[in-house]
Amino acid sequence: MMNLRTFKFVAGRLANEQDINNGAAVFLQQVEGRRIGEPSDILVPQYAYLTNEDGSKELGIIIQAEKAPNKDDIIGFYSLAKDDFSVALLNEFQLLGKNKPRH
Repeated sequence: MMNLRTFKFVAGRLANEQDINNGAAVFLQQVEGRRIGEPSDILVPQYAYLTNEDGSKELGIIIQAEKAPNKDDIIGFYSLAKDDFSVALLNEFQLLGKNKPRH
C-alpha cells in the first residue's frame, strides 16, 4: 500500500515534464509553452480527503500544490481507493497532515 514515505511528489517548486513522466506530478501550468503560476505553501506530501460532487469523501495523498495566476491553489491528488490521479482546487479538500487517518 502507498504511504507518504514511498510516494513521489513535488514540493516547493513548480512541476516540470520530468515530474509528470516520473509520476511525481499531475499537472503543468503553462501558456504557449511558458510556465505560469508559483509554488503553493501547502504541505506536500500529506494525506487529505477529496470531497466528490455527490458529497462522498475519498482518502488520498496530495503530491503537488501550485498557485494559479489568479492565486487559487491547484492540487495534484492521488486517490488511495481508486489508484488514480486527479486535479482539484484546495477548497475541495480536507487536509489531514502527515499522519494517515484511521477509518
